[in-house]
Amino acid sequence: MSFFIPCRPSLGQMAAGLLMAAAPVLASAADQSGKAVEWPTQTVRFIVPYSPGGSADMITREVAQRLGQATGEAIVVENRPGAGGWTGSLSVARAEPDGTTLLLATNGSHGLSQLFAKGSPFDPFTDFTPITPAVMMPMVVAVHPDVPAQNVAELIEWAKAEKGVGEVMFGVPGIGSPHHLAGEALNAWADNRFAVTAYKGSGQSIIDLMGGHIPMVTASLAATLPHHRDGRLRILGLVEDQRAEADPDIPTIGESVPGYVMPDTWMGFMGPANMDPALTQAINEQLVAVLQQAEVKAAVSDMGLQVLTSTPEEFQERMTRDVDFFKTMIKEQNIQIER
Repeated sequence: MSFFIPCRPSLGQMAAGLLMAAAPVLASAADQSGKAVEWPTQTVRFIVPYSPGGSADMITREVAQRLGQATGEAIVVENRPGAGGWTGSLSVARAEPDGTTLLLATNGSHGLSQLFAKGSPFDPFTDFTPITPAVMMPMVVAVHPDVPAQNVAELIEWAKAEKGVGEVMFGVPGIGSPHHLAGEALNAWADNRFAVTAYKGSGQSIIDLMGGHIPMVTASLAATLPHHRDGRLRILGLVEDQRAEADPDIPTIGESVPGYVMPDTWMGFMGPANMDPALTQAINEQLVAVLQQAEVKAAVSDMGLQVLTSTPEEFQERMTRDVDFFKTMIKEQNIQIER
């Protein structure tokens, strides 16, 4: 599925503005390599490796629309779901490193996947060029309104008192995603009452939750908050250790289950490996400028997200920290994950 934003201003106008903004970087690159570096001069594709309707899809379309308006260039968004983000990610890893094919990655597809997935078709650290994080995506545990729990501690007590091992199915957007690990980690408190049901993205799992087919999901705040507000599901707690700006009334899981914490869940933009550093920096500056627009920040907040940008180097460091955390957590809690 894709959409197309038609070109408005001329390519020359867009290129002139970009090159002025990135002039010191491009001059330095020319001095070192002897070649000029230019912004892509053809249609730019953003690949979303998840289904339409989820938070990854929503934020990519918001940024693509704003970027198209700012640059006058043609922007195409393509959803390529499958294999927990592998399918779409692999298509970007195989693309030319010319800046015309970019990926909306998550710390699930580009961090967790290498820890437990056998036969991964790519290496998140060597097959991609980090450009910038885009947003911090708070995760939540949410339940059907019929579940008699107002927080995660009560959910655990209900499951232990009323259900057998593996009887409480929780939906997650892919095996090995941060959402999956967030739910699996709760089993240490729930005596293994929870069992995973994997979906290709959060959209269908939330539909099944609201329809009463499953009692529980771990999903993004962005995807669940509207339904929480209209009463079709109940958010019990945030996975991260801080309350969200989008709705400060929602507690963290750690407030009712001391010791429970997960790292921030991010989404960010990457390109194929071996992109020219000056080109990477120029695209970074363009994306960061769009993400820092007041209108974009407001739209992101309305989605239950929070803008999060950085340099490419800082993005790489964040990925490394996340992997180290999850390695330790998987080992200490003996979480068994299979693909």
